[in-house]
Amino acid sequence: MCPNLTKLHTFDYGAEFPIEAFAKALEQHTWARLTDLALIGCIGSDDRLSLIMRHLPPLEHFQHDSRGFGPQSFAFLQQRLFDNVRTLDMQGCHGLLSRMILDILTGCPLLEVFKAFSISVTDIRSNPEPWICLRLKHLEVFFVTDPTRLGDDCELVFEQLSRLERLETLDLDLHFTWTFSWDILDQINGQVSLRWRLDSGLHHLSTLRRLRTLVINSSFCDARMEDVQWMLDRWPDLKKVTCSLSQDPVTKKRCVGLFEQHNVILKLNDGWGNNIEAD
Repeated sequence: MCPNLTKLHTFDYGAEFPIEAFAKALEQHTWARLTDLALIGCIGSDDRLSLIMRHLPPLEHFQHDSRGFGPQSFAFLQQRLFDNVRTLDMQGCHGLLSRMILDILTGCPLLEVFKAFSISVTDIRSNPEPWICLRLKHLEVFFVTDPTRLGDDCELVFEQLSRLERLETLDLDLHFTWTFSWDILDQINGQVSLRWRLDSGLHHLSTLRRLRTLVINSSFCDARMEDVQWMLDRWPDLKKVTCSLSQDPVTKKRCVGLFEQHNVILKLNDGWGNNIEAD
């Protein structure tokens, strides 16, 4: 029965996970000391998955990627984990909606690592409550902005991110897992991510002095020399940057040179995740 088990990671891609039996084991406190749980490849509807979420112990680390995850499961996740969770990886749960992600950022004070799919900045505008996860060191999420009010949207996001002064890794790219479906892409089609420039509010991020790794891809395609120099001056620990640079060859070459002068490892791509050479 393994009553002293503290870590349990399951991987069942395409298999029928015994949801009811697993939920029963949790209800009976079979693993009373469990603090780290990963349910990867678990297939089930929201109402079935909620059976597991209803009986989760006070986990510190939780990873889940089911397509079926939805509002019922989230309600129990909120009840069971928000006060204790430190690592939460739900990047493959596309049913974890934007407003739910914001509930996590405004409701999990001990969170240190958080991975989710995407946040609509429209939801941030509707719920401007400050994010309280001030211990956050690692954040992966894509911000979907309104192209008609890009400047205002960027300001909102950068102001919230500026509170996360312990951030070491900031990844604002789209990450697709085995749960990807084309309707997910349709939801963000025609939308754009942040504009990584000082005149769009980048200056708010002067507080992120511990930042070491930055992934921004297409967000950086219209960045200027002064934007790159500002980053390098404000973030002394910066070691790795993944991005797409200006299409202007002169600006691109100068930006690459700035990163090289500061010994920052630069990985360039075309904005769709395809690697290209830094000329």
